[in-house]
Amino acid sequence: MTGQKAVIISQSEAFKQNDFKIFKIMIITFDQKRMMAVRAMLDRLQIPGISIQQSGTAYLEITSIDAKKSRGIDYIMCKEALHTDETAGFGDGHNDLPMLNMVGLPIVMANALDEIKRVAKFVTKSNEENGVAFALKTVPDFK
Repeated sequence: MTGQKAVIISQSEAFKQNDFKIFKIMIITFDQKRMMAVRAMLDRLQIPGISIQQSGTAYLEITSIDAKKSRGIDYIMCKEALHTDETAGFGDGHNDLPMLNMVGLPIVMANALDEIKRVAKFVTKSNEENGVAFALKTVPDFK
């Protein structure tokens, strides 16, 4: 799907390389049973410092626990002394829920699942329809 070719190397080989850093592991499957099985297996591992979040129905993202959008929003809110009602966030996946739940104006894309749309104060057009730009132009709180 991404055009990337997987290169399989052993863990010991990978960590011998001084410049080897993993920023994110993305698992993509359109098979929901397989997605649930992989997610359950990874959750059982309880790897400290790792965040496992589903993005949409087909993507599973494995990152550092510190690599969450909500952490960045929290940092900016603290640094700029912003109140929740002065913030907005755009999202469309499970990985966006922590961020959407902490901002005053959660805006969700039309292509999101219904469970993500439930946290929205505004549902905008889809990603493919320039939903962010549409919301910036039409949501009353941005005018």
